[in-house]
Amino acid sequence: MRKFLLTLALCAATYGAQAQQRSESHSAFYAEVGGAGFIFSANFDSRFHPGERLGWGYRAGLGFGTFYGGSSDEYYYEENLRSFATFPLGLNYIFGKPDSDHTFLAGCGITVMTQTVSAYNWDNDLARSGNVIGHFEFMYRRQPRQGGFMWQIGPAMMIGTGGDIVPSGAIALGYAF
Repeated sequence: MRKFLLTLALCAATYGAQAQQRSESHSAFYAEVGGAGFIFSANFDSRFHPGERLGWGYRAGLGFGTFYGGSSDEYYYEENLRSFATFPLGLNYIFGKPDSDHTFLAGCGITVMTQTVSAYNWDNDLARSGNVIGHFEFMYRRQPRQGGFMWQIGPAMMIGTGGDIVPSGAIALGYAF
């Protein structure tokens, strides 16, 4: 009887250890400052092949931005501050070693906005962007293989309808699962 109970306890312990092992994280939810969402965006990112952490994937998000409207005389007055929603959508590829948490993300896509804006107007030389702009991103990403806290940081570029390329950057914090 002791042998049976010892065998049963050993099997239960082994099963419990196996149940605690998780598969590799292939999706992430993160908040991003800058980048494709302009000021802030909440994003979902996943690979096309479930269970794989590297390779082709997509992102979809919801964010917001602000800009000053009106004439150049009234350009910086607070009552001319206007807000708009953004919807960043894109494809990306994550490079890295299969056994490492350190990866590199390269992506591109479009950001749909609820208003036509002139983004990043620093010196009255308008970077015309319209309702849809393009974006590129090149990010260092730390994503634990088994899931958990993740972050990414890197340069991002916005491309307006007039062909203007506006360099930017982004930092994101989130959770991989």
